Amino acid sequence: MGAGDRVLVHAAAGGVGQFAVQIAVARGATVIGTARPDNHAYLRDLGVSEVVDHTQGPISAQLAEPVDAVVDLIGGDALADAPQQVRDTSRVASVVEDEAVLAMGGHYVFVRPEAAHLDELRALVDAGSLRVDLAATYALDDLAEAHRASESGRTRGKIAVTIPQED
Repeated sequence: MGAGDRVLVHAAAGGVGQFAVQIAVARGATVIGTARPDNHAYLRDLGVSEVVDHTQGPISAQLAEPVDAVVDLIGGDALADAPQQVRDTSRVASVVEDEAVLAMGGHYVFVRPEAAHLDELRALVDAGSLRVDLAATYALDDLAEAHRASESGRTRGKIAVTIPQED
C-alpha cells in the first residue's frame, strides 16, 4: 500500500487496526475504516477519510467503488465479502484466516518482529505519525480479566499488562 491507494481496514479502531490505519496514512494512502459508530470520530482523528459502519450490512454494498487494498483483521463475513470490496483479490491481506484469504488469491500475514521493521515504526513514532492508544491497563494479577477484554472484540486500542519490578 502506498501513496494514492485507497485502503480498506477492517476493525480499524482495534489494537492492530489503529496501527494499520496510521501506517497506511503515513505512506500516503487514503484510508477507509470499518467500525461501530461510537468509534467513527476516533478513526477520523487517526486520519481515516471515510468510516463504514460494519453493523449496516456487507461492506461492499456500502462502498461507492472497490478499493485498491483490503487489510482484514477480523475474518468471517468481512473476509468473505472482500472479493467484492477490492479491485484485485491479490491485494487482500488477512491476519486471521490463512486458508480463506489464500483461496481467494490474497495473502496471509503473520507478523514477526524484525529489527528493521521496528526501526521503521520507531521512526514513525518519533515523527509523530504513529501513536499508541491504550484501551486499558491491567495488573499482572488481573491477567485473566485482560484476556477477557481482549477476546471481547470491543476494545479501542491496545491492552497493556503491567509487571511489577523486583527490588
